[in-house]
Amino acid sequence: MTKPSSAPARWPALLFLLIGLTLLQGCSLLQRPSPAPHDAPSSITSAAGPDSGPDAFALDVQVEDDTLREYLTRHLELQRFRQLPDLQAHELTRLLGSADANARDLLATQGYFSPEITIELREQATDADAPPRTVLVSVSPGPRTHIASADITLMGEDGHGADATELARRQARLQRGWS
Repeated sequence: MTKPSSAPARWPALLFLLIGLTLLQGCSLLQRPSPAPHDAPSSITSAAGPDSGPDAFALDVQVEDDTLREYLTRHLELQRFRQLPDLQAHELTRLLGSADANARDLLATQGYFSPEITIELREQATDADAPPRTVLVSVSPGPRTHIASADITLMGEDGHGADATELARRQARLQRGWS
């Protein structure tokens, strides 16, 4: 008695795989909703939607530089949770604990490595249209870091011969093109 071959079972699997890949490629043709404009920080919405009631809190970023204010207002992670209608006070407190590190990381990408940041939660009088709380983020960015020069060194296996000449050429090219 001979054992049946499993080779014929491979063809349906291969066919199924090819059909699946073809269908996945078709998914890339589906139209996505257009993103919100980059210049409007207040247009950021969450999964709750823009008409789901008042925001859980208002975010007020105070910094002298308008560019930094817009940048922080747009990119602070707190912004993602602003419109959650059922955001509890203890969860907001937890979010505020991580907001300092988030603001420092964002400022570091702009060259500010020693900011002074104060984050404050203010309760407001209940108004049907206004959020019940305001998160106040006050920032003094400190001096901006500027890179005056950079030194690039490439190291090869032995540092002698044709490899050393090629490495020296590459190093010179990198240093010339470094912006």
